[in-house]
Amino acid sequence: MQDPELSIEQAMADYKRLGYSDNWINQRLKSIEIRKDLTDEWKKRGLEAKTGKSVISPLNAQKIISLKKGENERDV
Repeated sequence: MQDPELSIEQAMADYKRLGYSDNWINQRLKSIEIRKDLTDEWKKRGLEAKTGKSVISPLNAQKIISLKKGENERDV
């Protein structure tokens, strides 16, 4: 398994080489971490992240996370 810290450093170096600002790079890495946390939470609750046509807004994501096991997301 690859060291996560080295992966982050490599991503930062790649983004810098491509000309992105430090602020943009930090925001990008933060959004990647948040997305990972969100999908981990979905997996923990028995949901799967959908790809393609489905887009999860922050409001919908909060509704999904707040569901208790056995609740139907259509009831939200």
